[in-house]
Amino acid sequence: MVALCAAAARTQVGTVADAAANTQVGADCRGCHPGQTDGWRTNGMSRALEPLRAGELAGLGTVAAGATGFAYRFEEDERGPVLVETWADPAGKKAPSEVQRARVEFAIGAGILDRSYAVRHGDLLRFGPLEVVRDPVTGERHAALAPGHAIDSRSRFTLPIAEECLRCHTSALPPRNHPLDLAPPPGWKPSGIDCVTCHAEAALHATWRERDLAGETTQGPDPLQAARATPLRQGLESCARCHLQGDADILLTPPWRGLPGPGEDLFARRATFVTATPTSEIGFVSHVERLAQSVCFQRSFGRERGSLLCTTCHDPHSSSFEAAARERVRAACTSCHAAHEPRADMDRPCSVPAEKRGQRACVDCHMRTTGVFDVAEVRIHDHRIERKPPPPSPPASLRIKSTRDGRLAHFTLPGRPALTSQSDPGLWSMALTGAYRRDLALPFARQEPGAMAAVIPGYHLVRGSLLEQAGDLAAAERSYRQALRLDPSQLESAVNLGGVLNAQGRNDEAIAVLTPVIEAHPRAEGARRNRALAHLARKEEAAAAADLVAAFTVSPRGPVARLLEQLARTRGDVQGAARWAVEAARLEPLPPPR
Repeated sequence: MVALCAAAARTQVGTVADAAANTQVGADCRGCHPGQTDGWRTNGMSRALEPLRAGELAGLGTVAAGATGFAYRFEEDERGPVLVETWADPAGKKAPSEVQRARVEFAIGAGILDRSYAVRHGDLLRFGPLEVVRDPVTGERHAALAPGHAIDSRSRFTLPIAEECLRCHTSALPPRNHPLDLAPPPGWKPSGIDCVTCHAEAALHATWRERDLAGETTQGPDPLQAARATPLRQGLESCARCHLQGDADILLTPPWRGLPGPGEDLFARRATFVTATPTSEIGFVSHVERLAQSVCFQRSFGRERGSLLCTTCHDPHSSSFEAAARERVRAACTSCHAAHEPRADMDRPCSVPAEKRGQRACVDCHMRTTGVFDVAEVRIHDHRIERKPPPPSPPASLRIKSTRDGRLAHFTLPGRPALTSQSDPGLWSMALTGAYRRDLALPFARQEPGAMAAVIPGYHLVRGSLLEQAGDLAAAERSYRQALRLDPSQLESAVNLGGVLNAQGRNDEAIAVLTPVIEAHPRAEGARRNRALAHLARKEEAAAAADLVAAFTVSPRGPVARLLEQLARTRGDVQGAARWAVEAARLEPLPPPR
């Protein structure tokens, strides 16, 4: 029942009004930049997060979750689309029945290849167990298990959608709340990547320009021009903020939320860790790390003119699927790889004569199309440019992280220093935890952190969770308290601290820590569950039941229903026990995994 460590907390910034303002900037830009904004609307980034389109979930059929007996389908009721979960006993001992329904809140992804869905489960946002996959050639669409649910068919409605999941899909994050995966308030509307994500000071620029065009006196230079990064950073780092997938990301400086802003030095503010043993397998969003493995990138990077950057081939103000985009790619390649005899400063030309190449672009031969290891049924271009690429990767079991052996490397650009494992044990403990290798992270957590990690609140949260799992409760308590000293708003540390105090039998202290969290955030279900345990230890069954009912309302879980059933029996509430027993059996028809 102790709340799990989800992720490093972020400081509280942003409101519903801020989100609306960001969305409005894109509309305001069209007055002066109609070509760019109209083209941007054809780009998938503009639709990376959006409300559901009319009829997009109709007629997609039912999908079974392996041999668990669970199955899922989309339906429409009087209030809109829902995702329905049913269960049929694999042994045939029980008739098929509906288990629960979750309201579909919005779509994640442009739907060019696949599209996920955020559903509301209780009061929390969860990844829907189904996604929709689209064939880019035929346009045919069908429902399939979402990646996390294909990896673990028992996931059901347990995979949270926090701001870390949305930050690369929208310029207008929901207002921060606790828990971090709480459903957004009614005033927030899902919207995609807007101008403010890539253009520093875009909002101030719009105001400055409006005054300038009206003949008013303006203060200082155009804010956008003044904040513009060098072409080298603008053409790579703006894209790398979201298209450098890696296995772990760590923000090194505050604010501890969202993404480094446009124009900031991305690699000074964020450390990204990738697999130290890359293979031909690639992730869905591995573009930058794969590009960096290309000889073309390595030989050209750093030139003021001629560096191979993301923007060399991609115009973010247009669709990559248009015919003009193919010509742009070919033109970019032939600037160094001529179709005739090369000059001394050029690499060798294309070996295939023009009459045999036909309509094939350079990417068709040198950037293989292959499946990815983290999303089923999706094929993309590998962004590692090779003279003779390997064949497409064979289908394999899905997984979330690239590394298979737990070995990681700090991703750096040519000319920038890389972290070694001796540089800062704290950063490595965070990186390995992010890569789902807590076993390898624990030895680093037992060491004293370096100067970088010591000031990161999220490091102390991660360290506390590792030490708690290892049974060192006193050291875990110290780590959680240090996280709260550095950032009192990091409530995940307070919730976990309450659990550690309970485990040490210090229930009064646990209640003292958790009560302010609950008073400020009544739907903090992890705090409610941990405080309920403290009340139970003090024989305060009524108070424990009240907290568990509140936690269940926020996040309906079978184990909480079972505990409420036991409490009702203890208190002699036969009807209540029966009601909670039905709820527990409905939510958890399967026996717990061994």
